[in-house]
Amino acid sequence: MQNATNRRGALAALAKATAGVTALGVACSVSQCASPAHGATIDRAAWNRAKLEYESRALLQDAVEKFGYFHEATSDLADAKFQLNHVRRNGRVGADIKSRPDLAKERGVVDRASKALDVAGGRWLRECVTPTEKAAQTLLLTPAPDIEAVQFKASVIERHELYNLLSTPRDCVLVLQEDLSRLGGLN
Repeated sequence: MQNATNRRGALAALAKATAGVTALGVACSVSQCASPAHGATIDRAAWNRAKLEYESRALLQDAVEKFGYFHEATSDLADAKFQLNHVRRNGRVGADIKSRPDLAKERGVVDRASKALDVAGGRWLRECVTPTEKAAQTLLLTPAPDIEAVQFKASVIERHELYNLLSTPRDCVLVLQEDLSRLGGLN
């Protein structure tokens, strides 16, 4: 059983607890969905837009990290460090590689690769991570139209650790509780 004494444990326990609530039959296929608990109207189209925005941004963030320019910069730095260590171990080993002129070329390659990674990392944060976090926060604030949406929202909160970000506008567990109450899952 998940330890619910910390925020992550409580969030994971809440996400698991929502799995059995789907039998309530609160899912709607129309664009507007009336909540059984409070008679409120939930805009499914707004949820779908927020979810599409988040999923698109998260997909791009992952792609850039795993096989885009950020991955290339990370690989280039790893290759440069490997080459430096290889040269250092092949008969030219000394106590301090910074003071060895015979390793200047390799150190230069590592320095350039490190600077390139800093640039790529800054670009990745600006173009991918920050917009994905903003989309995740928008999704957090968008009322969930059904239990599957609440489960998806909980997974997004956990993946991006929205509960730890100072920029997150609301308490994540309270938002999930409000969604579940509105859907009739918490009475």
